[in-house]
Amino acid sequence: MIRRQFIQPNELRPWWTWVKPGLEKIRDKSPEYWISEDVYAECYFGKAMLWVFLENNHPFGFVVLQPKPETLHIWCAWTEAAEFTDTCFEQVKEIAKTGNAKRVTFDSWRKGWEKRARQLNFKPRSWVMEI
Repeated sequence: MIRRQFIQPNELRPWWTWVKPGLEKIRDKSPEYWISEDVYAECYFGKAMLWVFLENNHPFGFVVLQPKPETLHIWCAWTEAAEFTDTCFEQVKEIAKTGNAKRVTFDSWRKGWEKRARQLNFKPRSWVMEI
């Protein structure tokens, strides 16, 4: 059975040895502006939320969420089991509904997410030019 678990700020440290390598794998594949310590600090100070996904009490993925007015933004998401991606996004939708969010957003530099996002019912909303 798959379940989700919110990691309270005071529980963050013991989980970090498992979460940080996933964050580094994200950064290895994408030119992100953040470092792992930024994610830790935002979760610790309650500006972001770490949710871990478990199957039979074994963690296999996580998502870092940033609540914004009417929006739940996916800052980082990682799983060691790609077959659970749909399940993880369904869990994120449930978290968003619980918080009365009207939408879920995410950004990615990775081209593969354009097709996958559409399959998950995300719609493109903005284009950015960096200068």
